[in-house]
Amino acid sequence: MEIEVGLQRRASCPFCQTVVGGPNQEFAVTNNKHQVLMANLTTASTQVVATLPKFERVRLLAQADGWVLAAAVNPEDVSAYGGPETVYAVRLADGHVEERSADSDTSLEAAGAGTTVFGGSWFAVVTTIHAGRCQTRQNLELLEVGSANQVTVKPPQPKDLPEGGNSIVFPVWGSDGHLYAIHNSCSSDDKQVEPSKPALWRLEKDHSWTQIKSGSFEAAAPLDGKTTLVTVRDTKTATIRLQLERDSGTETVADNIRTFAVRPADH
Repeated sequence: MEIEVGLQRRASCPFCQTVVGGPNQEFAVTNNKHQVLMANLTTASTQVVATLPKFERVRLLAQADGWVLAAAVNPEDVSAYGGPETVYAVRLADGHVEERSADSDTSLEAAGAGTTVFGGSWFAVVTTIHAGRCQTRQNLELLEVGSANQVTVKPPQPKDLPEGGNSIVFPVWGSDGHLYAIHNSCSSDDKQVEPSKPALWRLEKDHSWTQIKSGSFEAAAPLDGKTTLVTVRDTKTATIRLQLERDSGTETVADNIRTFAVRPADH
């Protein structure tokens, strides 16, 4: 759907599951046959690009510069947290598949961008290690698109970070080439778990983090220097509201949503 004019385009894709947006009117999708396909909404067609290892559930994480990042898991080896998953980079032009390293105890989350402050195109993948109750440790893996280059980035370290766990959620590349993500932390004792207030952070060129804002949001994506798209949970109805936050005030975009995605400006 083209949001500004309301135009809808459709492409038949039987048994398709996960989807990630690409340039123009093309999207990469997966189906129940462990295949990666390209769906073209202009021509209303789909084409198989590659088939990943059988007996593994496949889902797409992100797309950037002609590559798509996929995660596959053997259902017989799934942990209580949903993983581990093997990461594959698929070249959409010819279906070439490369396995990439991103060790994680749980299902992965990622974002891809074609132009970044780090030079070139990168996938940002959140990985998780579980050490016990409220001791989840999440890092960020930066995978360069089309190469073997990889960088491990530690999570933000706010001054009031408690002794406990941390989580990095909703990674998104901004139009300025920086990666943004929500960071949460928590501390626990034998009786209760105390979560911190979520905060939006920006990953700098030297791989340090800068806190941008904190609030009651569950996800946030800067659209430009003055506007941020956020989701806020209504405590009375437990529904999630999508809002635009500006210096001039807050505007509700939609109610009862599950999630949203924002593509980098160069797409």
